[in-house]
Amino acid sequence: MSGHWWHRNVIFRNEQVPELAISSRDETTPQGLWDALQAVCLDAGTGCDVISIPHNPNYSDGRMFNIPDTITPDEASTRAAMEPLAEIHQAKGNSECKIGVETNDPLCNFYQKFPVDCVMNPAAAQCSPANFVRNALRRGIQVEGQIGVNPLKLGIISDTDTHNGTPGDTDEFAYQGHKGRIDGSPELRLSTTGGEAYNNGGGLVAVWAAENSRDAIFDALRRRETYGTSGTRPKMRFFGSWGYPADLCDQADLISTAYRKGVPMGGDLPPIDANATSPKFLVAALKDPGTDDHPGTQLQHAQIIKGWIDPASGRSFEKVYEVAGDPNNGATVDTSTCETSGPGSDLLCAVWQDPDFDPAQRAFYYVRLLENPTCSVYQFDCNKIPPEQRPATCSDGSFQMVIQNRAWSSPIWYQP
Repeated sequence: MSGHWWHRNVIFRNEQVPELAISSRDETTPQGLWDALQAVCLDAGTGCDVISIPHNPNYSDGRMFNIPDTITPDEASTRAAMEPLAEIHQAKGNSECKIGVETNDPLCNFYQKFPVDCVMNPAAAQCSPANFVRNALRRGIQVEGQIGVNPLKLGIISDTDTHNGTPGDTDEFAYQGHKGRIDGSPELRLSTTGGEAYNNGGGLVAVWAAENSRDAIFDALRRRETYGTSGTRPKMRFFGSWGYPADLCDQADLISTAYRKGVPMGGDLPPIDANATSPKFLVAALKDPGTDDHPGTQLQHAQIIKGWIDPASGRSFEKVYEVAGDPNNGATVDTSTCETSGPGSDLLCAVWQDPDFDPAQRAFYYVRLLENPTCSVYQFDCNKIPPEQRPATCSDGSFQMVIQNRAWSSPIWYQP
C-alpha cells in the first residue's frame, strides 16, 4: 500500500540460498524476516550468507527506521547485523532528509515525491523522521548512547528500482520511464493523471571491493564501504583518522596512506589519539567522465554532514560543513537546451578537521558530493515535446526542472 512500505532487498553472498523465498505472506514484519533468514540461511549450515537492505524508506509512513524506546541490546544487535546498509535514493524519490523534518538543510529538496511531502499533507505520518536516512543515523547514535548498541549503523547505497529490466540505465537525457507502457512517453510521465506520480532516473550504488568477485563485493557491502549516487558516476573516497597530514591530497600514495593511518567510509574511528585534538577526514572525488557524446558534469562542491548527541540532554543535532569546491561558483544550465556553463572541477580533494569536536559527544560524519546544476529528467522530457504541445506541468512548478546530481558516502562513526 502506497505510503506504508516496509520493502527490503535481500542479498545473498553466493548460490547457497534457501529453497523457497520468504515473502511478506510468510513474515509481515522486518523482525520476522530476519528471524526466518537466520533459520533458513545463516544457521542452516549450507554456507548461506545474507543481508537485507531497507528499500524506499520515503514511502514507509514512518515505519522503516522507527526504533521503539523499549528496544533491547539483543534486538538492536540483530538489526545492525542483518541490515548494514540503507537506500538513500531511487526512482521513487530521495530519502536523505526533508526540510522541516528535523532539518532546515536547503539541499534536502531534491527529487522528492508527494508521499513524503509534509507541505501537501502536514498532519500525515509521512512527515515522520523515521522515513529518512539522516534522521535514522541520528536516532541510531541516540539509542547507542542509551543501550550501548546502535541498531541503525547504516552504510549508504542507491538504486534504480526500474521495472523494465534495465539496471544501470540512469541517464536522465535518455530516460524511458520505469514501468513500460504506464510511463513510456514524456507525455505520460508529465501528466498528473498518467501512470503514477512522476519518478526520476534512479540511482546507482558504488562498492569499494578488493576485487570484482561476488564474495569481495558482498564483503564490501557488509562492511559498508559503499556510496550511492543519484544516477551519475563520480568516484568518491572518504576516510577518517586522528593523524592525516594536511598535504595528504598532494601525496602520490594518498589512498594507501589513508587506509594505513585511518578507516574508510563505513568504519569506526579508532580510540582517540592522546595527541589529537579532533578527527581529520580525507574527501577525494573525481567527476563522472561521461562519454564523447554526453560528457559528465563538473563537480561543484563537497560537504561533510555531521550528526551528534549531546550527552547531557540525549538530544541529537546536525551541521553541514563545506569542505571542498565552491557552492557559489556561478555554474548554470540553459533549460531550453540543457547546455551547462560556468566553472567546476574535475577533481576535488581536501583534508578537513572537525572544528567543533567534543570528545564526549557520540557522532557520525558522511560526505555529500554535488555536481554543477543540470536539467532534471522532467526538463529533458518537456524539451522533447513541441512547445505548443507541452502540458501545463512543464511551466506551473509541478516539477523540479533544475537539479544538482550528487553522491552520498557511507558514514564514519565516533564513539566516546
